[in-house]
Amino acid sequence: MRISIPSIMEKKADNFTFTFCVIPPIITLKNADERARDFILNLTKSYRLDEACKNRDKKFCYPAVFGGIFVFIDDTIIKRYEINGYLCKGNEQDVKTINELFKHLEEGKEWCFKFADNEVLCYKKIKDSQECKWIDNIGLRFIMDTL
Repeated sequence: MRISIPSIMEKKADNFTFTFCVIPPIITLKNADERARDFILNLTKSYRLDEACKNRDKKFCYPAVFGGIFVFIDDTIIKRYEINGYLCKGNEQDVKTINELFKHLEEGKEWCFKFADNEVLCYKKIKDSQECKWIDNIGLRFIMDTL
């Protein structure tokens, strides 16, 4: 059996932290970073989410388990979105304020927004470049190997 969790992109804007779950997922221990590897190892030992998430950063654990887009203030979840489409790197923002970004997320509209690290990310309904990554609204998966 293999365990798959989405790759997680974390971005800050104002007092908010956004976590975006995207495909390709982390499938094996070979391609997992230390945080994901530790989570996967703990999960395979107990198969209990409460144990695997114990003493773990909520900004990692909740997105890894549930997928989608999470919005946090500190360690408090403000909102989770499930939107179908792609997250792409952009050049120019068309959504200028955090309130506009929330409105676009609520309405499922496409957007490009510049986060605190000056990177522009865009939500697109159609993949328009190879750099775009599919938003993973599922999260944690168990994959059964058959012989």
